Amino acid sequence: MQEKTDIPELLTVKEIQEKMRISKAGVYNLINSGQIPLVKIGNRKLIPKKEFLIWLKKQEVNTK
Repeated sequence: MQEKTDIPELLTVKEIQEKMRISKAGVYNLINSGQIPLVKIGNRKLIPKKEFLIWLKKQEVNTK
């Protein structure tokens, strides 16, 4: 996996899909439910990297 600094500031749905290894529909479900923040630029749906990484960190499960 790439280092966090290698990720662009705005991620596409496809990039999120690849990084999370989930389906495209799964990414859209997270977006539509408001779990992942979204920025619309024209017809493009983009996810801000910073907010995505914050959300992802909150999803961690402590198994200790």
